[in-house]
Amino acid sequence: MLGDESYKAIKEIVEESKQQQTKRKFSVSTNLVESTEANTLHEKETSFAFYDLKEAEVDCWLSKNIEEKKAYFSQKNKDKSLIFEVGMSSFCMKGREKDTQNMLDYVVYFDPFSKYLSLFGGNGECGHAIANCVSKFLFKFLIENPVLHIHTLKAMQDSFKRVKFLLKKAYFKQDYKLDTRVSGTTALAAVKMRDKIYISYVGDILVFVAKKSKINNTYTTISLTKPHVPNREDERRRIYENGGEVRTDPADEIERIYVRGRVYPGLRVSRCFGNDYATLIGVRNEAEHFSYTIDPLTDAFMIICTPSLLGYVEIQDMVNIFASFNSKTVQIATELIANKIRSAFVQNEDLMEDLA
Repeated sequence: MLGDESYKAIKEIVEESKQQQTKRKFSVSTNLVESTEANTLHEKETSFAFYDLKEAEVDCWLSKNIEEKKAYFSQKNKDKSLIFEVGMSSFCMKGREKDTQNMLDYVVYFDPFSKYLSLFGGNGECGHAIANCVSKFLFKFLIENPVLHIHTLKAMQDSFKRVKFLLKKAYFKQDYKLDTRVSGTTALAAVKMRDKIYISYVGDILVFVAKKSKINNTYTTISLTKPHVPNREDERRRIYENGGEVRTDPADEIERIYVRGRVYPGLRVSRCFGNDYATLIGVRNEAEHFSYTIDPLTDAFMIICTPSLLGYVEIQDMVNIFASFNSKTVQIATELIANKIRSAFVQNEDLMEDLA
């Protein structure tokens, strides 16, 4: 764990690098970095699974405050199969890396007016605890926000800001389970409400929409997010302007962010919650927020996943599998994809990363 002396040393190196820096051009690959490592067993259940209300209960729901809603849901039978009935499904596996916990967390939620899905990927020694904390509090802040159903994107922006403040507060209270100096988490939250999908994210979590052709039954995909990774031109430029540099790690051939001329911190993402020391070299925790209007004639479904997943299953293969089922049988499609990944796990002992 880096201490205060290390922090001062990093700051001095960065400042010196800035002073010596001259303007220079650098090339950026058009291909986003995707992990080719894989993952293992120990599947994680949903963090939350709040279930739909019957039509007659809607008025009752609207009249409840947040504490009453919590009490209501605590009395529900939390059968995970209930989320399948509204066309939602999830799958999460821990990688093979020893002496580490599953770095991923996710939340699945729905009520009569909205659906909410979020995914988080921790990094560093305290990454699993930070991801778990952020997953719960981001959901809490969002669901309690009074303008969620009126100004959804503003509610999401406010919730992300509150999470940033929460992590700083935890660190100043010396809560070392949430030590954000050299640990952090990526985060993505998506809310479907009426004909819109609202998305807020920091990091490299991916979101795809499958579109059905109006002419035939073929499906294509579009990516809704632009991952915050160091080979994205604007992100890379910011890293260099702040005294950092991007190098390919020979161990996994993945581009990572370092203090110039040093071997740390080695981050794979250029934005995330936490990783306070890395902010000295241009890593940011500001989220991107946007909305997407659903085309009811062509938009079929949405997939949210970690980039590591695409090391074993092509996105088009996943789309084709899901397209073979309907919203009531989505879990069968998910299991087919999971079985593909398990087969890759058995065949390759080098598969390491967590995925969801």
